[in-house]
Amino acid sequence: MAVDVESDGGSIHLTVQWRRILKDIDEDLDSQEVAAMCFLCRDNVPGAKLEKVSRGLELLNELETKGLVSSLNSQFLLELLYRVGRLDLLRKFNHNIGNVQAEIQKSGSCFSPFRCVHPNIWDEISTTVKQTLPVSLRINFDFPNSGCCCSISAMK
Repeated sequence: MAVDVESDGGSIHLTVQWRRILKDIDEDLDSQEVAAMCFLCRDNVPGAKLEKVSRGLELLNELETKGLVSSLNSQFLLELLYRVGRLDLLRKFNHNIGNVQAEIQKSGSCFSPFRCVHPNIWDEISTTVKQTLPVSLRINFDFPNSGCCCSISAMK
């Protein structure tokens, strides 16, 4: 992560820098990307918590609360950004796609194969076919582009 820790008040500087990075990420994410991030996190964060998420910072704060991300451990967040295609945001941590891919290869993915492959399959289905699926099916599978993984009420 691109954080310089100074000997005088280093942990405070680290925390301030970390919060600034999270805020910057939040400002750069659109609602569809936040929905995709929520979908990826469904195995790690309860659905009831994710239903309340409307902004990236809300999700990032929940991931911090769960101990999945911190200023000292950003791997989960890096892979999350990688999986939703926000490779430009990896630079905030002095990482690039190669670094993240190498870490996934070395340590394994932070996310289940279903969560990683599922959005790609959903993207391949035509809009016409998606519209013919019952709403209950779309909700049960939490399709990220249907807008229901963070706000099920939007589908009702």
